[in-house]
Amino acid sequence: MGFDFYRINRFGRWEKYYYIQLKGAFLSAIHHQIIQNQLDTETITVSYEFILCQHLIANTEFSYLALPENYNRLFLPNSKNQTNNRFKTLNSKAIGRLLAAGGVYNGNIEGFRDTAEKLGGRCNKRL
Repeated sequence: MGFDFYRINRFGRWEKYYYIQLKGAFLSAIHHQIIQNQLDTETITVSYEFILCQHLIANTEFSYLALPENYNRLFLPNSKNQTNNRFKTLNSKAIGRLLAAGGVYNGNIEGFRDTAEKLGGRCNKRL
């Protein structure tokens, strides 16, 4: 369950400024209060296992997992599909070349040259 909170900024435009996300949430109670000459109020009580609060303007956030033993039930792993599997295979020769290039760029030439050669990449002997 996710909740977006909006406000009117100083320029008179609506902006989203706060976000709350609940996982494992259910309604506990709903209370109505009607008093003459006052605004009517409604209070909704929610129980949850995980909450994430983000202040979008200040770029801060807070999260809390109420029941760590239920973590696996709350956060299910992504299902594997064929399109993602092709990106998981790493070519050691290509990685060796990348490490060699990174070593030259970062100044750690010897360490990266050794690693690149062990992984099957070729390095210029001048390095």
